[in-house]
Amino acid sequence: MTPIRVLIIDDSEDDREAFRRMLSRAATSYDVVEASSGDEGVRLHGEHLPDCILLDYSLPGRNGVAVLEEIRKSHPFAAAVMLTGQGSEAVAVDVMKAGAQDYFTKDSVSSDTLDRAIANAVARQALAAKLEQQRQSLEIFSRAMAHDLKEPLRTIRSFGSMILDSDDLSDDNRTLMGHVLRAAGNMEALIAAITRYTRVESQGRITAEPVSIEDVVRQVRANLLQQMEASRATLVDHDLSVIRGDSSLLVQLLQNLVSNAIRYGVAAPPVIDISMNRTESGVELHVADNGPGVPAAYREAIFQPFKRLVGRDIEGTGLGLAICRKIAELHGATIRCDEAPGGGALFVIAFPVA
Repeated sequence: MTPIRVLIIDDSEDDREAFRRMLSRAATSYDVVEASSGDEGVRLHGEHLPDCILLDYSLPGRNGVAVLEEIRKSHPFAAAVMLTGQGSEAVAVDVMKAGAQDYFTKDSVSSDTLDRAIANAVARQALAAKLEQQRQSLEIFSRAMAHDLKEPLRTIRSFGSMILDSDDLSDDNRTLMGHVLRAAGNMEALIAAITRYTRVESQGRITAEPVSIEDVVRQVRANLLQQMEASRATLVDHDLSVIRGDSSLLVQLLQNLVSNAIRYGVAAPPVIDISMNRTESGVELHVADNGPGVPAAYREAIFQPFKRLVGRDIEGTGLGLAICRKIAELHGATIRCDEAPGGGALFVIAFPVA
């Protein structure tokens, strides 16, 4: 069995010797490389590409977190176990945020715990690397699918429009060609929705920044202007504030909810109310409408991909709410559907405390 290569980065020769002895007594076979400074550790990591790093938190010059961040620039899935002479909750949080898979105080570690920690760190990072590879493959496939399918659809719509404009086309054939063009348009919308869904599905994480929900709603209004004017919809907002998140994804989330409310509000001109309120656990974003609402038995099912509760007379891909849930999850939030005070649907996105 091939030994697991471990890089020990610690400025204390005694501590390096102690870790080396622990690894020699472990059930697993190890090949050990040592560095006495952060700079040397970065260099040796590039030369030896170890399976795992044992990293001292309190290195001179820059601490272990800074060294790990430097290594991760070139090797984002490097497995690491951080060790420190004196632990604290603040240090532990700092270490885990930097991406270390485990954290021990030096006086608490033993041969067995170190052996298990290394095995766990290596396994977790191998899984993370595999998931990232699958994410990239999914994104490449999604883009290729969208491109390859859109081209023949554009051809169908282009030549179909030419035929539809022909003077010698009978009324029956004109009606049939209209069906063909609508089906091609629906197919294009479905491809676009699948592409958006796979992109959000594979994103994995976001860079959270302060986002004004007033600005988000303003962008949604601009994006849906034609749909709102055609349906005489009214969009009301109040009590909006700033949250941390990804602005473009939050625009997409609200745009999906508002667009759905407009499409399904067929009995009367749609009225959509967007508001926020603080709770003990965070902040809630509410999107309420005056439409038909969603029966209680289906309020969870509607977030499943391709799950639609209406017939083909109302256009839709069945992915809008699934995308909303994925975006909420990327923000550490939840989304649910309740009954609005007026009997319509109320969507609640609950964001945790930052």
